[in-house]
Amino acid sequence: MATARKRLQQLFEKYDTSGDGVMSEDELVALLSNLLAIPESRARDWFKVADGNQDGVVHVHEFISWLTDNPPMHRVSEVITDGKKTVQASIVNTSGAVGQVFTFTIRNHHNVSFPKGNPITVAVKPGEEVTETLLHVDAEPFKYQCFPVTFRSDWTGVEDDPNAFKDMSFPHDDTSIVDPDRALNLGKTEQWMRGRMLGDPGNAVLFDRVRPQDVQQGAVGDCWLMCALGALATHPEKLKGLFDSKHVPEDGKYKVWLFDIYENKWVQVEIDEFLPCVIKDGRPSPTFARPLGNELWVPLLEKALAKFCGTYGKLNSGYPHWAFRVLTGKPDLITFLKQKGSWRKCRQGPVTKEESRNPRISNLKYCSWAQPVKVNSLNI
Repeated sequence: MATARKRLQQLFEKYDTSGDGVMSEDELVALLSNLLAIPESRARDWFKVADGNQDGVVHVHEFISWLTDNPPMHRVSEVITDGKKTVQASIVNTSGAVGQVFTFTIRNHHNVSFPKGNPITVAVKPGEEVTETLLHVDAEPFKYQCFPVTFRSDWTGVEDDPNAFKDMSFPHDDTSIVDPDRALNLGKTEQWMRGRMLGDPGNAVLFDRVRPQDVQQGAVGDCWLMCALGALATHPEKLKGLFDSKHVPEDGKYKVWLFDIYENKWVQVEIDEFLPCVIKDGRPSPTFARPLGNELWVPLLEKALAKFCGTYGKLNSGYPHWAFRVLTGKPDLITFLKQKGSWRKCRQGPVTKEESRNPRISNLKYCSWAQPVKVNSLNI
């Protein structure tokens, strides 16, 4: 399988005439026409299928997956077990080469219990079919929502590349995690591991289908940042533009663009791919933001912000408007604050150089020219 993937990647690069790591519709049509004599109209239909994230181009991982992969399947159903209603998940891993790890998260639930915790992670070997109990119904009426269901390639246990880039200015120890100014419980870090090594490294991608549900918070209290990332994910091309590359680089060196509020300009933050991890059920799991599936943009962007601010601990609590400014480069943003039953327009006042990289510094000033807006007059 690895050899086949390598050959398909070489074929992709041959027809990627622009050399930008993505294939346009015309380039894919040329490939299909030359190799398989596919009529142009059908080839253009196939392009739409191969363009999994619907961004108008086909990435190399989309091209390989389109030609080789059989996606794993799952089905959630309600059954009666020992006279009690139970919700089960039936999972089939159609791959004969790579194991898959499914994560089921139950939300908006009532009168149910979780015998194996919530969320629940299930590992499925190649070609295996398993059934796992997700929850028991304790009383009527009950409700639950199984969302989102995610899967990623299982950890292969392959050793890290000894030549992978390591950023010595953001070391793989507690000095990059702990906030020296605050005593915080930031979870447990047992080792630092390259993001691609969390599963099968051959399936790791920087971007797949960029969506708000890609954003999953970890042990640090940066919900304000996750909120901003989720909103920005509704504009995939803007978010992708923060990275210097659209693919997982071979050496694991990433360059991320962030906006320096004090300097009033974009700056480039260089990071490596190593993430703080804990070991759960024999598999590495990120201590902080978690990737959805095999894509890595969320934990890597969080790491870039951590380095920008000083440590992961510096991200514990903050303001979304700060994140929006740093991620979008907008020089000024309007924020509404509630005051005595009304909403007041505010904007951020001047900040010092040190304050500009502290997401906990609000420094919001009421706009004296703006009239308060009554809460019940807003369309929410």
